Amino acid sequence: MPPERSGYRFGAAVMGNAKMRIYRWDLDKTYLLTDFDSIAGLVRSATEPASAKQSVPGAPPLLRALSVASDSRIFFVSGSPTQMREVLEEKLRIDGVQFERLTLKDNLSNLRRGRVRAIRGQFGYKLPQLLRDRRGEVPGSRETLFGDDAEVDVFVYCAYADAVSGRMSSAELAQVMRSAGAYPDDINRALEALKQIPTAVLDERIFIRLERRRPVKQFAPLGMRVFPIHSWWQAAVVLVGDGDLNP
Repeated sequence: MPPERSGYRFGAAVMGNAKMRIYRWDLDKTYLLTDFDSIAGLVRSATEPASAKQSVPGAPPLLRALSVASDSRIFFVSGSPTQMREVLEEKLRIDGVQFERLTLKDNLSNLRRGRVRAIRGQFGYKLPQLLRDRRGEVPGSRETLFGDDAEVDVFVYCAYADAVSGRMSSAELAQVMRSAGAYPDDINRALEALKQIPTAVLDERIFIRLERRRPVKQFAPLGMRVFPIHSWWQAAVVLVGDGDLNP
């Protein structure tokens, strides 16, 4: 199955030069209650039908509300394997979530190529994909990013926003990715995508669900753009204040 595929709402309907409101979501532990900390949890996640999968409370209604506006676009970038595409798309349909694209990780290809670090690594996968998805967006389009503290979502999102906004140079981006264990070809993909993106402040918000219950103060050095939250209802309050949601 392909690593990415368009969703069932937007497609070619969203075109032109209008600035968009873009919402980028992780899937496991951000949208879905997924247990990948145990063998039993991994097996269950890989084999259970869409109807058995549980969403994080508040996530489906939040996404449905965000998708109402005609200028909104919703993207998922998940570390789940491409073999789970059908069941994950079915789960999103069951929940009534409309999206632009769902990108999954081609771990079978990583195994065949002996890329062991890439199977668990996130920087070498998510950061190039986020940059590739940004290509073609109208400069000035606002972005809101949603993740969790189970892995490195917040650092990937901050690096992405800093690179697009010109706060991080190409050399610095490459160094960050090398330090995170990314393979050279993934670094090159990220740098090539960055060249095709006009520098623009994203005016971004980064919401991080505290799955691991990390202390909120740990996120303070990352600045005011990062919102560590315990529930998606907290995010909804902020988004109402931003004008993304109607009260």
